[in-house]
Amino acid sequence: MVQVSAISELGRQSRWQRAQVLLQKLERRKLQPEIKVFGALVGASALGAQWQQALQLLQDLETRKLQANDVCCNAAISACERSQRPSEALRLFASLEDPDVIAYSGVISACARAHAWERTQELLAEFHQKGFEATYRVHLAEILVRKEAAQCQLWEAALAWAAEQELDEDRACVLVRGCGAQWPKALAVMAETAVAPTRRIYDSMMKVTMAGEEASDADMLWD
Repeated sequence: MVQVSAISELGRQSRWQRAQVLLQKLERRKLQPEIKVFGALVGASALGAQWQQALQLLQDLETRKLQANDVCCNAAISACERSQRPSEALRLFASLEDPDVIAYSGVISACARAHAWERTQELLAEFHQKGFEATYRVHLAEILVRKEAAQCQLWEAALAWAAEQELDEDRACVLVRGCGAQWPKALAVMAETAVAPTRRIYDSMMKVTMAGEEASDADMLWD
Protein backbone atom coordinates (compact mmCIF):
# COMPACT_ATOMS: atom_id res chain seq x y z
CA MET A 1 0.00 0.00 0.00
CA VAL A 2 1.44 3.34 -1.10
CA GLN A 3 0.37 5.21 2.07
CA VAL A 4 2.03 2.66 4.34
CA SER A 5 5.31 2.84 2.43
CA ALA A 6 5.27 6.65 2.41
CA ILE A 7 4.50 6.90 6.13
CA SER A 8 7.14 4.29 6.99
CA GLU A 9 9.75 6.22 5.02
CA LEU A 10 8.80 9.46 6.78
CA GLY A 11 9.19 7.62 10.07
CA ARG A 12 12.70 6.53 9.17
CA GLN A 13 13.43 10.19 8.44
CA SER A 14 11.93 11.18 11.83
CA ARG A 15 9.33 13.29 10.00
CA TRP A 16 6.41 12.06 12.09
CA GLN A 17 4.47 15.30 11.67
CA ARG A 18 4.48 14.90 7.90
CA ALA A 19 3.30 11.32 8.38
CA GLN A 20 0.36 12.64 10.40
CA VAL A 21 -0.54 14.99 7.55
CA LEU A 22 -0.87 11.99 5.22
CA LEU A 23 -3.45 10.47 7.58
CA GLN A 24 -5.41 13.70 7.59
CA LYS A 25 -5.41 13.73 3.78
CA LEU A 26 -6.84 10.21 3.73
CA GLU A 27 -9.60 11.28 6.09
CA ARG A 28 -10.46 14.36 4.01
CA ARG A 29 -10.90 12.05 1.05
CA LYS A 30 -13.28 10.03 3.25
CA LEU A 31 -11.03 6.99 3.03
CA GLN A 32 -10.94 4.67 6.03
CA PRO A 33 -7.27 4.07 6.93
CA GLU A 34 -6.36 0.43 7.38
CA ILE A 35 -4.67 -0.92 10.48
CA LYS A 36 -1.40 -1.04 8.52
CA VAL A 37 -1.54 2.72 8.08
CA PHE A 38 -1.90 3.21 11.81
CA GLY A 39 0.95 0.78 12.43
CA ALA A 40 3.17 2.85 10.15
CA LEU A 41 2.04 6.06 11.88
CA VAL A 42 2.79 4.74 15.36
CA GLY A 43 6.15 3.53 14.04
CA ALA A 44 6.88 7.02 12.74
CA SER A 45 5.98 8.44 16.15
CA ALA A 46 8.29 5.93 17.81
CA LEU A 47 11.27 6.94 15.69
CA GLY A 48 10.52 10.55 16.55
CA ALA A 49 10.22 9.71 20.28
CA GLN A 50 6.67 11.09 20.25
CA TRP A 51 5.10 8.94 22.96
CA GLN A 52 1.98 11.08 23.40
CA GLN A 53 1.31 10.97 19.67
CA ALA A 54 1.73 7.19 19.69
CA LEU A 55 -0.72 6.71 22.56
CA GLN A 56 -3.22 9.06 20.94
CA LEU A 57 -3.10 6.97 17.77
CA LEU A 58 -3.92 3.85 19.80
CA GLN A 59 -6.91 5.67 21.27
CA ASP A 60 -7.96 6.70 17.76
CA LEU A 61 -7.99 3.03 16.82
CA GLU A 62 -10.50 2.31 19.57
CA THR A 63 -12.68 5.19 18.40
CA ARG A 64 -12.68 3.73 14.89
CA LYS A 65 -13.46 0.28 16.33
CA LEU A 66 -10.19 -1.10 14.99
CA GLN A 67 -8.18 -3.61 16.99
CA ALA A 68 -4.58 -2.57 17.64
CA ASN A 69 -2.24 -5.33 16.51
CA ASP A 70 1.20 -6.25 17.85
CA VAL A 71 2.90 -3.93 15.35
CA CYS A 72 1.00 -0.93 16.72
CA CYS A 73 1.49 -1.84 20.37
CA ASN A 74 5.17 -2.65 19.96
CA ALA A 75 5.77 0.63 18.15
CA ALA A 76 3.97 2.52 20.93
CA ILE A 77 6.15 0.79 23.53
CA SER A 78 9.19 1.83 21.51
CA ALA A 79 7.95 5.43 21.46
CA CYS A 80 7.64 5.38 25.26
CA GLU A 81 11.08 3.81 25.59
CA ARG A 82 12.74 6.41 23.38
CA SER A 83 10.93 9.14 25.32
CA GLN A 84 12.00 7.57 28.63
CA ARG A 85 8.43 6.96 29.78
CA PRO A 86 8.74 3.56 31.53
CA SER A 87 5.34 3.69 33.27
CA GLU A 88 3.52 4.06 29.98
CA ALA A 89 5.67 1.36 28.37
CA LEU A 90 4.88 -1.04 31.21
CA ARG A 91 1.15 -0.30 30.97
CA LEU A 92 1.15 -1.06 27.25
CA PHE A 93 3.23 -4.19 27.81
CA ALA A 94 0.77 -5.44 30.46
CA SER A 95 -2.07 -5.07 27.96
CA LEU A 96 -0.49 -7.59 25.57
CA GLU A 97 -1.82 -11.12 25.74
CA ASP A 98 1.36 -12.74 24.46
CA PRO A 99 4.20 -10.19 24.19
CA ASP A 100 6.87 -11.04 21.65
CA VAL A 101 10.60 -10.37 21.57
CA ILE A 102 10.09 -6.83 20.26
CA ALA A 103 7.71 -5.92 23.07
CA TYR A 104 10.07 -7.35 25.69
CA SER A 105 13.05 -5.57 24.16
CA GLY A 106 11.23 -2.23 24.25
CA VAL A 107 9.95 -2.47 27.81
CA ILE A 108 13.27 -3.80 29.13
CA SER A 109 15.05 -0.86 27.51
CA ALA A 110 12.50 1.56 28.93
CA CYS A 111 13.06 0.28 32.47
CA ALA A 112 16.84 0.19 32.12
CA ARG A 113 16.98 3.75 30.80
CA ALA A 114 14.87 4.85 33.77
CA HIS A 115 17.23 3.02 36.16
CA ALA A 116 14.37 0.81 37.35
CA TRP A 117 16.83 -1.99 38.01
CA GLU A 118 14.59 -4.41 39.92
CA ARG A 119 11.90 -4.35 37.25
CA THR A 120 14.56 -4.60 34.53
CA GLN A 121 15.97 -7.74 36.14
CA GLU A 122 12.50 -9.28 36.45
CA LEU A 123 11.77 -8.65 32.80
CA LEU A 124 15.17 -9.97 31.72
CA ALA A 125 14.50 -13.17 33.66
CA GLU A 126 11.11 -13.57 31.94
CA PHE A 127 12.71 -12.83 28.57
CA HIS A 128 15.32 -15.57 28.94
CA GLN A 129 12.81 -18.06 30.38
CA LYS A 130 10.82 -17.71 27.18
CA GLY A 131 13.91 -18.62 25.18
CA PHE A 132 13.99 -15.43 23.11
CA GLU A 133 17.14 -14.48 21.22
CA ALA A 134 18.53 -11.38 22.91
CA THR A 135 18.48 -8.15 20.91
CA TYR A 136 20.96 -5.27 20.95
CA ARG A 137 18.89 -3.34 23.49
CA VAL A 138 18.41 -6.37 25.72
CA HIS A 139 22.18 -6.91 25.78
CA LEU A 140 22.69 -3.25 26.71
CA ALA A 141 20.23 -3.64 29.57
CA GLU A 142 22.16 -6.70 30.78
CA ILE A 143 25.37 -4.67 30.86
CA LEU A 144 23.73 -1.77 32.70
CA VAL A 145 22.21 -4.10 35.31
CA ARG A 146 25.66 -5.62 35.83
CA LYS A 147 27.21 -2.15 36.15
CA GLU A 148 24.67 -1.18 38.81
CA ALA A 149 25.10 -4.42 40.76
CA ALA A 150 28.90 -4.25 40.73
CA GLN A 151 29.09 -0.46 41.10
CA CYS A 152 31.81 -0.39 38.47
CA GLN A 153 32.62 1.52 35.30
CA LEU A 154 30.48 0.85 32.25
CA TRP A 155 33.40 -0.53 30.26
CA GLU A 156 34.25 -2.91 33.11
CA ALA A 157 30.68 -4.20 33.14
CA ALA A 158 30.79 -4.61 29.35
CA LEU A 159 33.98 -6.67 29.52
CA ALA A 160 32.59 -8.85 32.32
CA TRP A 161 29.42 -9.38 30.30
CA ALA A 162 31.43 -10.31 27.19
CA ALA A 163 33.39 -12.92 29.14
CA GLU A 164 30.13 -14.87 29.55
CA GLN A 165 29.07 -14.57 25.91
CA GLU A 166 29.84 -16.41 22.71
CA LEU A 167 30.97 -13.35 20.83
CA ASP A 168 29.64 -12.81 17.32
CA GLU A 169 29.15 -9.69 15.21
CA ASP A 170 26.05 -8.55 17.10
CA ARG A 171 27.56 -9.02 20.55
CA ALA A 172 30.84 -7.45 19.44
CA CYS A 173 28.95 -4.30 18.43
CA VAL A 174 27.34 -4.23 21.87
CA LEU A 175 30.73 -4.71 23.51
CA VAL A 176 32.27 -1.82 21.56
CA ARG A 177 29.41 0.50 22.48
CA GLY A 178 29.58 -0.62 26.11
CA CYS A 179 33.31 0.01 26.30
CA GLY A 180 32.83 3.49 24.85
CA ALA A 181 36.06 5.47 24.98
CA GLN A 182 37.78 2.27 26.11
CA TRP A 183 36.92 0.55 22.81
CA PRO A 184 40.51 -0.74 22.27
CA LYS A 185 39.79 -3.14 25.15
CA ALA A 186 36.88 -4.50 23.13
CA LEU A 187 39.23 -5.02 20.17
CA ALA A 188 41.57 -6.99 22.41
CA VAL A 189 38.72 -9.29 23.50
CA MET A 190 37.67 -9.76 19.88
CA ALA A 191 41.23 -10.72 18.94
CA GLU A 192 41.31 -13.31 21.74
CA THR A 193 38.03 -14.83 20.58
CA ALA A 194 38.85 -14.69 16.85
CA VAL A 195 36.00 -12.32 15.99
CA ALA A 196 37.07 -10.36 12.92
CA PRO A 197 35.98 -6.71 12.70
CA THR A 198 33.20 -6.15 10.19
CA ARG A 199 31.72 -2.99 8.72
CA ARG A 200 29.06 -2.92 11.46
CA ILE A 201 31.70 -3.26 14.16
CA TYR A 202 33.78 -0.51 12.57
CA ASP A 203 30.66 1.68 12.48
CA SER A 204 30.24 1.13 16.22
CA MET A 205 33.88 2.10 16.77
CA MET A 206 33.35 5.22 14.70
CA LYS A 207 30.36 6.24 16.82
CA VAL A 208 32.20 5.92 20.11
CA THR A 209 35.31 7.59 18.68
CA MET A 210 33.29 10.57 17.49
CA ALA A 211 31.52 10.76 20.85
CA GLY A 212 34.87 10.90 22.66
CA GLU A 213 34.70 10.73 26.45
CA GLU A 214 30.91 11.06 26.29
CA ALA A 215 30.84 7.56 24.85
CA SER A 216 31.34 6.24 28.38
CA ASP A 217 28.00 7.75 29.40
CA ALA A 218 25.30 5.06 29.59
CA ASP A 219 22.79 7.39 27.93
CA MET A 220 24.92 7.36 24.78
CA LEU A 221 24.37 3.62 24.37
CA TRP A 222 20.82 3.93 23.12
CA ASP A 223 21.51 6.33 20.23
